[in-house]
Amino acid sequence: MSSTFGEIIRNKRLKMKIGLRQFAKIVKLSPTFISKIENNHYKTIKEINVKLIAKTLGINHIYLMLKLGKLPEKYKRRIMQDPLEIKLFLEKLYCNEI
Repeated sequence: MSSTFGEIIRNKRLKMKIGLRQFAKIVKLSPTFISKIENNHYKTIKEINVKLIAKTLGINHIYLMLKLGKLPEKYKRRIMQDPLEIKLFLEKLYCNEI
């Protein structure tokens, strides 16, 4: 079973033996918000906050963004610059040509 964004955060934080309040202070977010994240009761999370959480926990932020169902901004910009190139890449990937 695949872990949710919140489960990944909580499990890694606990594995690192960082308390919720201490973690919240490190990432400059409220303990309440961290608790909501870990319990999957959040509405949105800014990419900058995902990056800070990821860096603090030693997790790839792109992986976390994708777990949220979001694409990092730099990739969105790249896709918008040349959508045909991305389309062709994805088609090749889908057909196992890469």
